[in-house]
Amino acid sequence: MRTLIVGATGAIGSCLKAACIDRNWPTTGTAYRRHGANLLPLDVRDEDAVRELIADLQPELTLYAAPFDGFANVLRAVSETSGLLVIATSGTVFGKAKLAQKESARANPTDALAASHATAERLLARDLPGRHLIVRTDRVFGGSRCKVVESLCDRLRREASIRLCNHDLGQPTYGPDLAESMLDLLKHDQRGIVHAVGPDRHSPFSFARLVAFLHGYPADRLEALVETGGGRSCYLDRQRLRELLGPKAIRPVADGLRAMRHRSSATRRIIRAA
Repeated sequence: MRTLIVGATGAIGSCLKAACIDRNWPTTGTAYRRHGANLLPLDVRDEDAVRELIADLQPELTLYAAPFDGFANVLRAVSETSGLLVIATSGTVFGKAKLAQKESARANPTDALAASHATAERLLARDLPGRHLIVRTDRVFGGSRCKVVESLCDRLRREASIRLCNHDLGQPTYGPDLAESMLDLLKHDQRGIVHAVGPDRHSPFSFARLVAFLHGYPADRLEALVETGGGRSCYLDRQRLRELLGPKAIRPVADGLRAMRHRSSATRRIIRAA
């Protein structure tokens, strides 16, 4: 499938690019500042540049993984072709949710970023009916361009004490699994909205403790901030994802962290052998 990834150097975009390459899909990526082989410079806020690129490439599939301030330009350009448009948004479109929210639940964004995601969802559903897929996710980690775990390990090496909140719950999602799930949903001709998140709920503090344990750092360097009732919580219902792709589509956090560690060790062995 001839594929264009808008924002191919970000956390999700880089995972999508790797997954498309693994499947031998002819893939071109864009980036705001970088360029190179199969990676073209593009400012999504430049309507003329966006229209020219998509008209030239005529992608069968456009995966949007860039900031949403230029999404309307991409949407208009894709609407002039026959291709599909897929976006990854966040569960924060529901605000603070105490109960698991299904795909059909009404959005209730409480900040500007979440509002931009909700607006993109609404415009996509309105302007490309039957030609879109919206994948809601949360707290992506892993992949070549997402350095959340690496940054935590660096802090654990350098700092005697790290304070993290223990009340802002989310559903950490292993990036390579998210990318594979998005492509599998397309392979099965899924449209509309699907929630694709990890099966565990973690606060930044509990996530960091797991990172510390699996990488051999002292967990007592981590301190939980006193709960004040602030922060955001994401809670997305995963039933549709399980029905479509099975319960193991996105692995638990610990398994994702172990997969990251294994990949890192394998890369170091290859470098040493070279």
